[in-house]
Amino acid sequence: MLTQQQTEILKFIYNSIEGGGFPPSLKEIGEAHYLSITQARVELLELERFGFIKRRKQCPRSIKVLRRPDEAKQAA
Repeated sequence: MLTQQQTEILKFIYNSIEGGGFPPSLKEIGEAHYLSITQARVELLELERFGFIKRRKQCPRSIKVLRRPDEAKQAA
């Protein structure tokens, strides 16, 4: 269901929240995965569509992980 890149982004978000207490910005996601901000946004939209994350519009860093990264492998 998720691409390898989407799974890696989900892990990155999950680890950022667990380790630092807050989710990464679009810029941080893009830089970590060699994506433009637009490409990072598209990947987040897909993760949200598949039910792995939830975001609030117009709120930076408002990413909530609904399903852990290990569930992405089980869903594939």
